[in-house]
Amino acid sequence: MAFVRTRCPCSEVIHTPPSFHEFYLAFDGRGWQTARVPSEETRLQVVFGHLHEGVLVEDGTRHVKFANKAFTDIFVPGLDPELMVGGDCDEAAIQTSVMFKHPQEWLTATRAIVAGQISISNDEWETADGRWLQRDYLPRVKEDEVFEHIWLYRDVTRQHVHPDPVGVDSFSSERTGLRDWASAIKRLGDRAESLAIITQGAMVFVKVLDVDQLNSEFGYDGGDRLITSVLEELRGEFGEANVERLKGTVFGILTTETDPTLLIERTRKVLDPTRPVGDHFVSLHTQIGIATTLTVDDFASGRDMFESARLAVRQSKVRHSDVVLDVAMRSYARVRTELTSRIDEILADNQFCLHYQPIVNMEDQRVLGFEALVRWVHPVRGVIPAFEFITAAEETGVIAKIDRWVIREACRQASLLLTEPGQTVAVNVSQKTSLAQHDYIGAVKSALAEFAIDPAQVVIEVTETSIAQDQAAFHELISALRGIGIKISIDDFGVGSSTLAILKDIPFDRLKLDRSFTADISEPRAQELIRVGVAIGEIFGSQVIAEGVETQEHMELLLDCGVQVGQGWHLGMPQPL
Repeated sequence: MAFVRTRCPCSEVIHTPPSFHEFYLAFDGRGWQTARVPSEETRLQVVFGHLHEGVLVEDGTRHVKFANKAFTDIFVPGLDPELMVGGDCDEAAIQTSVMFKHPQEWLTATRAIVAGQISISNDEWETADGRWLQRDYLPRVKEDEVFEHIWLYRDVTRQHVHPDPVGVDSFSSERTGLRDWASAIKRLGDRAESLAIITQGAMVFVKVLDVDQLNSEFGYDGGDRLITSVLEELRGEFGEANVERLKGTVFGILTTETDPTLLIERTRKVLDPTRPVGDHFVSLHTQIGIATTLTVDDFASGRDMFESARLAVRQSKVRHSDVVLDVAMRSYARVRTELTSRIDEILADNQFCLHYQPIVNMEDQRVLGFEALVRWVHPVRGVIPAFEFITAAEETGVIAKIDRWVIREACRQASLLLTEPGQTVAVNVSQKTSLAQHDYIGAVKSALAEFAIDPAQVVIEVTETSIAQDQAAFHELISALRGIGIKISIDDFGVGSSTLAILKDIPFDRLKLDRSFTADISEPRAQELIRVGVAIGEIFGSQVIAEGVETQEHMELLLDCGVQVGQGWHLGMPQPL
């Protein structure tokens, strides 16, 4: 008896009718018959059991439904995959994290992926024993609810030790054009500097297809032939010394051309989107990223230009279009890189500082407290905008370290800042920090004790959107903080999701209305919504604060709507202590 199979661009799959949960087609030597799949376990085994990739399937409550042998071979060699069924996946992730070189970062990223419920691919992590594991995450959604989480894992150590995922078993690196990754970077960088391309020219990154697709569909021999043809055509157009195959299906190109439109046209003209591989034809699906001196200032070095082009091609995958690096993207890339590589040095050098914005009773103008806002004063580039480095810090995970620094610094300055009875200082905490909550709670307790601060003087602000993304983690964090005696404020209220459900389940003391309500307060509908916010605050016994009070009119209309406390430039701008 045989299953019906058909080819798809990524792998072999079972060809099934819509009612596959009940039936599949089978051939028993006499003809095609309809056969019943006896169970959900059999369905998963039929779909995933034959794959060489490690597969883990979780149900909607994050308990194991299925794991194949390839998965246990990666994580627990020798374990019967059936013994994993029913296990708590978050608990398993905690235990598994210790096998990675950066366990907390891996665990934080894993939880954030599940909370975000967005498919990811080619997410790579290094293990403590020197292996590299690559994973994909595929949430299955029905009626806006994830009912199945699918994880695919593969060992890609060879790509890092010998970064030649296409062709290492068949042809020499000389034929495929792949040499050592670091050497290729240096050659491109040195040549860019020798030709003065970093001051007048461009570096183009081109990615074609996907490594796993090539290996799965055509084998190493077919993949080698395709990659070799791409390399030869690019070198024929741009010059042999100006093109390097960097890694997998990624190529780097140097050129004195600076017009990005012409560069894209020239590159795509060379790379015919459909080409033969043996008896088949394949579509290249080319992604192009360009760093050119026409759109940004001169590059500091060849390596600087290289990293910029690398960022551009990464963005092309996210945006599903060709990307030309611009000033904002380049500035963000520098900030992101510096935070990732130098966060401990930045903190030790006291490059961060706090500015405080007053929170005011708008009826009598009494200052009730302050919100602490972190600023980065870079020794070379000056003040870096908060929206730029906070976003980068959240993406890279270093925000947790910044949050711990902020709570300590706010407690250190609290005795000088809080001069009137009942005043408080509020600090923000991010979603990434909620996932590293034990470290954060320890930092809070330590800061309170070190500077003899009453916990009632401290408010922790969490955004409604962050809570919605990981309500369980935030509930645990908030409960622990309130147990210490710290107040909790829901920030940016009204722009997140599942608002009432969050308020029902999360204990809080303050509700900060998002500034968008104040900006539109002249509209009757906005005023009604603000009154609803005030009513919600009364129901839960919490103080309601309006953000974005920028004018006298804002203040007067807010008071008419029943909001007594506000924060904004009209009431006081953020200032250092």
